[in-house]
Amino acid sequence: MNEENERKLSVENIWTTIYCCCLFLVFPLFVRDGYVNIMEAKANFCLVTTGIYLIGTISIAVVKKVQEGTNIFISGDSLNITDSFCIVLMMDIVLGGLLNKLNPEVLWASKGKLFGFIFLMMCCIAYFFISRTFRMNQGILWGLLFGSILTAVFVICSRFGADIFHFYDIIVKNQRSVFLGTLGQINIVASFFCVLIPFWMGCYLYSKEIVSKLLFGSTLFLSITAGLSSNSDSIFLGIAGAYLFCLWFAFEDLEKLSAYFQCVSMLFLSASFVGICTYIVKHRMNFTVKWDILQQQFLKYILAYFIIAVFLSVSSILVKKANLTCPLIKARRIILAIVIILFILGIAIVTINDKKLEKLNVIQQYLVFNDSWGSNRGYVWKRTVRLFGKVPLWKKIIGCGMGMFPSFFKTFHADSIKQFGYYFVDAHNEFLQFLVTTGIIGCISYFGMIITTFIRNLLFIRNRKKSEKSGNELSVIVPAILFVWLLQGLVNSPNVFITPYLFLFIGMGQNIVTEERKKMRS
Repeated sequence: MNEENERKLSVENIWTTIYCCCLFLVFPLFVRDGYVNIMEAKANFCLVTTGIYLIGTISIAVVKKVQEGTNIFISGDSLNITDSFCIVLMMDIVLGGLLNKLNPEVLWASKGKLFGFIFLMMCCIAYFFISRTFRMNQGILWGLLFGSILTAVFVICSRFGADIFHFYDIIVKNQRSVFLGTLGQINIVASFFCVLIPFWMGCYLYSKEIVSKLLFGSTLFLSITAGLSSNSDSIFLGIAGAYLFCLWFAFEDLEKLSAYFQCVSMLFLSASFVGICTYIVKHRMNFTVKWDILQQQFLKYILAYFIIAVFLSVSSILVKKANLTCPLIKARRIILAIVIILFILGIAIVTINDKKLEKLNVIQQYLVFNDSWGSNRGYVWKRTVRLFGKVPLWKKIIGCGMGMFPSFFKTFHADSIKQFGYYFVDAHNEFLQFLVTTGIIGCISYFGMIITTFIRNLLFIRNRKKSEKSGNELSVIVPAILFVWLLQGLVNSPNVFITPYLFLFIGMGQNIVTEERKKMRS
């Protein structure tokens, strides 16, 4: 990465590096007793690791204060607006816990996704520490690289019948299609790679050395392949968001535009690879992959995807060698406008045809919002909004308490079991989940942390360009991750598998801007 990341790391920087490596490398691979209580195993690992990190950081701060008189938690800036949102969020969940008389269900969320008071509070505190002590370095990058590759390989193998760790031996056959690799449930797998795809795409766009391109490109390919293998429709939101966001920055120069073409070719190559693997395991290994209807339609055209991938690869070479006279900054606005217009026209065509075109039936299903929309998400969304409108005012303001969604939605448990064979323990939507559990105040605070970090990094990028100075590429990658996070959050809920990464990247984004500004002042 940047040369400035190679400077000597302090003790607290090294300690944060170790914590980040644990989250990036060990956490996604950690499994105990296979898929039996995998959520509990992941939650316990994260709680123990984060707890040790917090205690260690406090100890380092105390020792430095005594020996050197320095405070590692005081940066160049005072508390910023993101810090303020985080403090309000913590106060909100504490108040919610007290009003629920510190109910164990609020503390640990044992009836739901284990995303309770204790877990969210530790994530918030970890954010404060990371935002003050983080320094990007090769150790973190290698940890994330190996973690991404290994996790992706295990997901892909399990999707196509290679149960390396024999996790499927202890679960019933009809449940095997919804568990993959070392992450477990398919929506978790999709969310995980929604975070990784924009990271590795950003690294690929900004890398210059051939070895770095090969490493980042291979990891991006595996991440996209694993995401498509998840068989969850939410991965398409993540992929679309990542490519749309990075398209804007690809037009900075011809080299990045060429790299973007290569990233798009990897997407089509990945789709072709997944299609070929599906054919092989079905006809050669007598193993049938049960794809969701959206994936079925998407993976039909194996040869076409391969041809497109080759075409884009050749185009990337031509673009790099081209001597364009048109300013790329102006061109990207035109291209982005065309993409948006085509998207709107596509939706209009699908809507107007109203199931007259057989190949558009799958897309049309997503344009009609009913109870079955998005794998029955429509059912829980509509009833969540209806129930929230009936709760007392104080619960609207501060929420029902962390981990209390199953109790909140208990009225519809019997009906959902009758219709679908299961009941909902979360809202399958981050906004609704936080609205119910933390209320209006907590919901605004949570999304305030994400949006302010997103804006702060983008403003920093713009100001650096105006001053014609090179910036840290992470100040582009972090907003890309947050943008994709908001998109995938439309159909997924916060959980113990993925949410710790959100607070880590928010802390990372805040630290990058603070440190760069300190360098500019000096």
